[in-house]
Amino acid sequence: MSDEPDNALDLGQELQFLPAWAQEDAKSNKYASFDGEPERRGRGGRGGPRGRDNRQRDNQRRNDRPRPPQHRDVRDKPGRPKGKGPRRDNRDRVRPRQEPRKEEPLIELKSVIVPSPKGVESIAREIKLTGRAYPLFQIAHLILDRPERYSFDLKVKRKPGGDPVQRLFICKIDQTPWLREEDAVRHALKAHFDKFFETRRTEAEPPKGNYTSVAQCGISGALLGPPNHHAYQGQVARIHAERYSRMAFDEYKSRIRICHDEETVQKWVEQASWKTEFLSRNEEEPLTFAARADAESYFLENMVSEVCEEVDGISLAGPVARELRHPQAMANLLRATWQRQRRYPLDTATQLSKQFGALGLQFFKRDKTVTHVSVARPNYLDLETSAVSESIRRLVEFIEATPECTRRKILEALAPTPAPTEEDAEQTPEQAQLLADLHWLIHQGHVIEFSNNIVETAKRPRTKEEKERAQEESVEVEDNPNDEGSEEAGSAPSGDDGVEAAVDAAEAKSAEEDSDSKKEEAES
Repeated sequence: MSDEPDNALDLGQELQFLPAWAQEDAKSNKYASFDGEPERRGRGGRGGPRGRDNRQRDNQRRNDRPRPPQHRDVRDKPGRPKGKGPRRDNRDRVRPRQEPRKEEPLIELKSVIVPSPKGVESIAREIKLTGRAYPLFQIAHLILDRPERYSFDLKVKRKPGGDPVQRLFICKIDQTPWLREEDAVRHALKAHFDKFFETRRTEAEPPKGNYTSVAQCGISGALLGPPNHHAYQGQVARIHAERYSRMAFDEYKSRIRICHDEETVQKWVEQASWKTEFLSRNEEEPLTFAARADAESYFLENMVSEVCEEVDGISLAGPVARELRHPQAMANLLRATWQRQRRYPLDTATQLSKQFGALGLQFFKRDKTVTHVSVARPNYLDLETSAVSESIRRLVEFIEATPECTRRKILEALAPTPAPTEEDAEQTPEQAQLLADLHWLIHQGHVIEFSNNIVETAKRPRTKEEKERAQEESVEVEDNPNDEGSEEAGSAPSGDDGVEAAVDAAEAKSAEEDSDSKKEEAES
């Protein structure tokens, strides 16, 4: 049996079709071959604007058409006022303006989506195995596609004095989250009543008297008893409190119907011949309550601390959060968090970067736009100053000289497969050595293989003069922050300090380490 989790991502399949911002080069011009809009054509496919002569000919044609004989209008009868009279339509009536629906403000809790650790480990294992570089934000979108791949972390926000802005509670029995203590307690009472009380039915003396009618709940069909019975009013109040407390009591009473058939009356007599008692389970000496309402009152007064706890934060699994309906304010917050991340998954990508970094993966930006995660950061290999084997040199030179280079092109050009024989074709020693060299180059960062199968060499770092020139031209870049090739274009405003800052810091640290190593080599 495979050890892969159910929520594991098959990156090779799910990342085949990358978004445009993850595939295109920022320097490419999408509109190079665009010549402008074609001239607008008139009706019927004829070019040019319609002139006055055409309109006159159209009017003449309409006048030449035969018309039906005109009949005398009933309005011409004597005694009727002539003329069209006042307009009877509602065009002049002002329609009332419909005010836009006001959205309720979200509750003051910090909500963050955290990718599942097992799923992230599976992705990291695949990245290390294949050596490919994947767009970090695209992985974040794949995480958000299925609730099994993430969870929600909710944390309490504090005021300057330390008091919570919004309190947070959980039911200890089923770990459900609540915003008010009384809601958590009532949930525990309703959902787990049998854990605290035993319901015992014993036979009792049947009701005395001759009853010809019995009241019945019009909603549930429960029998309430004869209206003249001494327990009738209490039964009505109990059913209303237990099942329909949100409905007005008078409205509930209007739903009650009176049944006069003998079968229904006899059914109530049989039910009334049994007595229901409620015994507490968690007491040394069980307490007995004659009515459920008495048992609930005892529960609310003595067992709150056993079922409810105030917390600073909780974690909700994705499927649980998706099915959450109560409290409604919390469900709205979770939905808004997910929708915001679907538009621009910055927070999710930040969580992914922390988890990937702990697993030994590295980050870099392709063309300073799209953040990728890989086994190594790009590390330029200078063939003029580095001592490498002839096979490595030939492989690097081929990748640099081949546009849109792929693994298949490399094998076909440098180690072609011999003509097939009757026996199954196996990998040749030349191909095995070539793939081993490619594996070494990828894991050293000298070569990058992207998720769309494109293979590139690491770019040469810029010189000091090039950096100064780029810094002078940065004003032009700031004038157009939403460049089509940028990762943030059309998704969210720039200026994030999460993944982007971490990537920039990692690149700066890598450049500093490379500079120090070169100094040590020069001194030696």
